[in-house]
Amino acid sequence: VGNGAGVLCLSHSSPKIEGNLFVRNLTGLEDEQTRSSNGGAIGCSHFSSPTIEGNLFLENDAQGRGDAGALYMEFSSSPRVIGNVFTRNTSEDDGAAVYMMKGASPHIVGNLFVGNGREGGKGGTLRLSKACSATLEGNTFVGNPQGGVVVVDAALNSANNVIAHNGP
Repeated sequence: VGNGAGVLCLSHSSPKIEGNLFVRNLTGLEDEQTRSSNGGAIGCSHFSSPTIEGNLFLENDAQGRGDAGALYMEFSSSPRVIGNVFTRNTSEDDGAAVYMMKGASPHIVGNLFVGNGREGGKGGTLRLSKACSATLEGNTFVGNPQGGVVVVDAALNSANNVIAHNGP
């Protein structure tokens, strides 16, 4: 139970997370009720502003009805997510790879999202909701069974992204 099985960025922290391999991290293994096991690899919360650059996120999973198989952002966090690869990450709810909500405002630049999600899954590979805002620039979303980008009650500034051959 809890956010970020690999790393949790919390309370005005500003870590640099660079050149790492996040493989098969799992949240929510014993979480059947709370839905608070978000971010299989990394969780960002409460005004944190990490730089997350040049990492590989492979087969991470948010279980227990959690969101964001790899990277979760909430409560006015503002990560810079640059040049990472997200592949085969899953969640039991929304955002197979990335989910942001509640005032988060990340810059997501030059990342590759491929093969994330489950067949028949919902909520997209990357999901924005609940009053967050994000900038997506120069990213590639391809072959994700759970779909590409989903925006619900949020603001998106999107430029020069490739979004192709994703699921429904």
